[in-house]
Amino acid sequence: MPQNEHIELHRKRHGYRLDYHERKRKKEGRQAHKMAEKAKKLRGLKAKLHNKKRHSEKVQMKKTTVIENTSTMYTSLGVITKGTVIEVNISELGLVTQGGKVIWGKYAQVTNNPENDGCINAVLLV
Repeated sequence: MPQNEHIELHRKRHGYRLDYHERKRKKEGRQAHKMAEKAKKLRGLKAKLHNKKRHSEKVQMKKTTVIENTSTMYTSLGVITKGTVIEVNISELGLVTQGGKVIWGKYAQVTNNPENDGCINAVLLV
């Protein structure tokens, strides 16, 4: 057995600490505050690089949510309503084409009102 797998072996035998999930949730919650403090203190070239990275992340998030909506304004803003066509990542489902390639992105149409429910139900479009 490789020497670097002792943590995984211990977790397999004994499980996680009792407060593991709570501590992880709190740490992830504090992460946004730490990033904001870091962004406030950055100056010069590091600030430019940080802002460029954050901007590219925001643009990527905006590009991959909404493909088509009932209104062009809603599409450009990224608003999800009933009937919106979105791109979803289905690589975890393990769908493959006849050629054997893994399908990673498909389109789905929203079937509920997410502004009322707080969750999205959608049907995959083939």
